Amino acid sequence: MITRGSTDIEWPADLLPANTPVFAHNELRIDARPEVVWAWLVRAQRWSEYYFNCRGLKFVGGRPEHGELRPDVRFTWWTFGVPVDCTVTEFQANRRLAWRGGGAGASGYHGWLIQPAGEASLVVTEEVQAGLVPRLAAPILNRALAWTHQKWLESLARVATAGPPDS
Repeated sequence: MITRGSTDIEWPADLLPANTPVFAHNELRIDARPEVVWAWLVRAQRWSEYYFNCRGLKFVGGRPEHGELRPDVRFTWWTFGVPVDCTVTEFQANRRLAWRGGGAGASGYHGWLIQPAGEASLVVTEEVQAGLVPRLAAPILNRALAWTHQKWLESLARVATAGPPDS
């Protein structure tokens, strides 16, 4: 059993997993080196190619090189049918990525950890949500996030095992 927020994601004080109604933890061993997994993960402009729950991702304030996430980059996208405005808050190349976001009565934090496992990677993703909507719909959102994030990991594995993305 995973303890809420047991990983080394740097949670914001107002969104600690123990204090939020919605929390999802998923992990998967991916047969690709961390730098290949990372290359796919930070190319947010390409998420919709392999993650079914990503629509209309746009960068705010200009598109970064290769459409890649970087520290403090802001982006908007539609996920779960809701527009969300996000800002990258954690960024340690090939290791850690996280963003804070909000939309439709919710605020949240989504973190990714990539750990080397020989020639493979252990990829962990966790998300919390708070606010009126998450409080009212916590049982549904907890299940939906867990399922959807597992699908995201599986599709990330599929593209990463095929090699790095083209520039």
